[in-house]
Amino acid sequence: VVDGREATSLGSEHWTLDQHGFALLSAKPSALSREAFLAAPMGDVNGHSGAALGDYYQEVRDMALALFPAAERVQVSYHIVRQAGGDPKDSGKRHHVPPKVQGSEAHRVASRMVHNWNFIEFFPPDYTRKLAEQLYAQGPAGEEALLREMVESQAMALTDNPYALMSGAGPELQAEVLALLRDDADYAFVSRARQAIPSPGADDGSTGADAGPAVRNVQPKDPESKAHQVAVGILQCVRRVKLLPESSAKRFASLLHEEGAAGEKAFLDEVVAEHAMPLFENQYALMPGASSELQAEVLALLRDDEDYDLLSRMRGAVPKSEAAQVPKPEPEVQPPAYGVHTDVSAKGWYDQFRQAHPRTSSFGSVPKGFKRRVLLVKFWRGINPETPIVNHHLAMLDKRTVSDCDIAENEISFKGGLIAQYNLAAATDEGRRWVYFPGMRHDEVLCFVQGDLTLRGAGPAEVTFPADRRDHSTFHTAF
Repeated sequence: VVDGREATSLGSEHWTLDQHGFALLSAKPSALSREAFLAAPMGDVNGHSGAALGDYYQEVRDMALALFPAAERVQVSYHIVRQAGGDPKDSGKRHHVPPKVQGSEAHRVASRMVHNWNFIEFFPPDYTRKLAEQLYAQGPAGEEALLREMVESQAMALTDNPYALMSGAGPELQAEVLALLRDDADYAFVSRARQAIPSPGADDGSTGADAGPAVRNVQPKDPESKAHQVAVGILQCVRRVKLLPESSAKRFASLLHEEGAAGEKAFLDEVVAEHAMPLFENQYALMPGASSELQAEVLALLRDDEDYDLLSRMRGAVPKSEAAQVPKPEPEVQPPAYGVHTDVSAKGWYDQFRQAHPRTSSFGSVPKGFKRRVLLVKFWRGINPETPIVNHHLAMLDKRTVSDCDIAENEISFKGGLIAQYNLAAATDEGRRWVYFPGMRHDEVLCFVQGDLTLRGAGPAEVTFPADRRDHSTFHTAF
């Protein structure tokens, strides 16, 4: 990892978005205080327009326009505040234990494995359920199996597990890490696992005390019928209603609680239509391209069949309250984002773009003979004007030093959905150049590309991406 200020004679100005995938902006102070950021450490533009964080979103727009002065539109979607190292006093929610013995590889791995419990929401659902069974249903033997399997996974080759913390480790190091996780009260690995993973009975398929009839055990009344299969699949989505954007949850609450029969009809029509979209518009569609007859049959089941009864289930899941205000958990400061990754792959960026801008929207399509390039660019800064960043910097991989053959695509689970992203498939960093900017001040901002697509109004492809994968999205990691 090289110091981006010292690596070349041009200093930080050497690095550009086009050539390297990232750039450091200077003289970009924020008018917001650290306290304002910490008061709202996570959110989107809908929740902050006109408030203090709305002012910050405008600052980000101004930076984006300075980088791309010809842009026809800039949209700032969300923000996240991360805290270097986490707060040890908050161990119930923030799993952070520094290595007890500095310089010990076993203690380093044990510390990082504890830290991984902060990212339980990224674990595949089937794997999380397996861990829950081991923790809560299989007694000491299950706990031991969990420990051994997790240690062994961290010793895999990077081609099998790109996030392995001790790739290729021998049996002695594995045994030492296993003993620390099992026996050391400060790491308390199994106890922290129970804090991170709820017992299998903790999720009854509802989203709250008034979430309506449980949907976990609903089965198709006619297992051979496509309409019944889709109806049950839509019912399962009720369990994930808390993951909806706030604006969607409010709108559904209004339709279901305040707008009578017309609102109910609009809600059912919208749900059925969304699940009939092509997969390139809605990757979770349960009947993509369905005929009008099938859509009508599914709608009738959801509306009229008392065993399915989507309306009453959704009324319970989206509670009625003043102005259809949907309660949601207080956001928290997040830990550093360890692990070499991109936020999305080309497919992941396309999926996110289409969710926000369907083909029928004005921004989601272009006239014949025209094209529109759409970039996803992230901006990363310190929020304390009194203190520069001293640890958990963000390192960038110079895209010119990575080959497409070293880039693999995978999907991660995140809050009930799947996100396609890239990771590095090769097991060596030879020839790659990682860059960071130590001591970043409050008026310095690191920006980096995470998505690049071009909409086209004619030709065989509706959308295209840069020819080389390395130009799609910049690899990065906290370190």
